[in-house]
Amino acid sequence: MDDEPTAIERSYLPHALCPGILQYDFSVKSLYETLSTVYDKRPDHAEQVIEASLATPEVSELLGLTPPAVVFVFRRETRMASGQVVEYVDSEVRADRFRFYTNLRLFSTPEEFTFRRLPLTVAS
Repeated sequence: MDDEPTAIERSYLPHALCPGILQYDFSVKSLYETLSTVYDKRPDHAEQVIEASLATPEVSELLGLTPPAVVFVFRRETRMASGQVVEYVDSEVRADRFRFYTNLRLFSTPEEFTFRRLPLTVAS
């Protein structure tokens, strides 16, 4: 954003599902499009956790932050319709450049409309 780094994202893929995937340039092609069209491994759904954390010295340096600095940490598992994990993602996003948007539907079945309190894990 404005020629400043705003996020660091690492995507981990099971090599057995997508051998040779490193030959693709994902700065010009979508990872999910490649998984779907080249490997027939269509991402279907994901679970993601977002939490605030202090940036590590390395993350602070890469994102141009002055410690101590807060970042949002994203952890996501992306699955195919079969339930098989096709991607795991770790991301750090500058908290001063992030806006969270949610579109809430009011008319859902009880199964679709659930909130879960996830356990808070404290890094040791």
